[in-house]
Amino acid sequence: WATSDRSAWIGGGVSYTLRPGHSQWFVRGSFMPGLYARGNGVDLGGALEFATGIEVGTDLRNGAQVSLLVEHRSNAGLYASNPGVNTLSVVYSIPLN
Repeated sequence: WATSDRSAWIGGGVSYTLRPGHSQWFVRGSFMPGLYARGNGVDLGGALEFATGIEVGTDLRNGAQVSLLVEHRSNAGLYASNPGVNTLSVVYSIPLN
């Protein structure tokens, strides 16, 4: 993600999706280490930051998904300062295959 105050975070990681039965609904957990550039934004303590998230959503008829994601990003205490940041996002995903 990137903000209007020129801060940015980029990362990659793993996720796991649970589906109750054969439902179109799902719950997904994720963990992603990444790099943070402060710009004029919030001081998160250092460049290495971790994002953990929980997402609840549904499959759409066209194969896409829509979900609500709650995510926390912090440095897990690696640096002296660790204020963290929380985000709430609406996610629309389109399959590439």
